[in-house]
Amino acid sequence: TVIELSPTTNYGTNVLLVIRTSTTAGILTDYAYLEFDLSSVPAGKTIVSAILSLYTSVFSGGADPNATIARVTSSWVESTITWNLQPTIGASIVSGAINSASNGETQFDLTTAVSNWYSLAWSNFGMRVSKDVTEDMTIAFHSSDGATAAYRPKLVIIYQ
Repeated sequence: TVIELSPTTNYGTNVLLVIRTSTTAGILTDYAYLEFDLSSVPAGKTIVSAILSLYTSVFSGGADPNATIARVTSSWVESTITWNLQPTIGASIVSGAINSASNGETQFDLTTAVSNWYSLAWSNFGMRVSKDVTEDMTIAFHSSDGATAAYRPKLVIIYQ
């Protein structure tokens, strides 16, 4: 997570991935960054599907819980990324409604992106998750550092 109000703070080991927009003191924003290692997919395979699952920990405010996942186009490091040190962002990969229930699962179809990363058509620098609209809303997903393994982000890849 990178937080506009704390532009030099790293949240790489936080147990939550926060995406937020707030209009309380101007428009303030938080983004979440994710990257998955695809080296476990054997060479020469075809990606049939790739589904990202995120699990909601906290949801507050707003009536439009949607998120957008965009392609990251430059390198970043989990232990050093901050608001001021964000990587560059490319086109949107997918948008969708968020399951706002506690521990609710939200799935995003990343088949095209994963196929491009796997084939090396795109460099795999991961993705950025952000809110779609500017209304006061916070969505926090469990992160890979969360205590409950079942709620950590996961990318399920089917290949042949």
